[in-house]
Amino acid sequence: MEDVADTAIPILLLGDAGCDSPSQPALRDLDQPFPLTIRFSRDQSYTLELYDTASPTSYSLLSPSIIILCYDISSRASLHSVKDRWRKEATVHFQGRGNAESEKIPIMLLGLKRDLRGEAGDMIYPEEGHGMATELRCDRYAECSALTGELVREALEDASKMAVMTTKNEGGQSRGPACVIM
Repeated sequence: MEDVADTAIPILLLGDAGCDSPSQPALRDLDQPFPLTIRFSRDQSYTLELYDTASPTSYSLLSPSIIILCYDISSRASLHSVKDRWRKEATVHFQGRGNAESEKIPIMLLGLKRDLRGEAGDMIYPEEGHGMATELRCDRYAECSALTGELVREALEDASKMAVMTTKNEGGQSRGPACVIM
């Protein structure tokens, strides 16, 4: 078997405690980073190093290639916390470092616990989540459920593709759609 080049890509998950799925163990301090190896071609593989806010070293000292803002779709407080706290943390600690590379860090908004959507309550629907992602100038929006596995693969693929883009010279920050007046 031929040698495959491996590139490590740090990914930071930001969000309130408890917005993760109760069926999945949280990333424990000693387990960080949690590595996930992916391969998009025969000659290049990537190791995604997942850190969360419980990182044993202060998460603000990390240099992530991508930031994923997480919220619980069954909790409006969780979504408001992304807007009022976590997006600002991402800007201050990572995108506001004053260099061109920090400005290129892509941000994804990820709604968790999608399996709870059918239950009664004041749920956050995809339209509202996508609207919040647009308002916060996130590059991607996705939802998934770790309990049922629904859309987990797609969310990880989106995050992985964004992360791999950061290994390129132009970085991963999208320029946004162009405005066309007809």
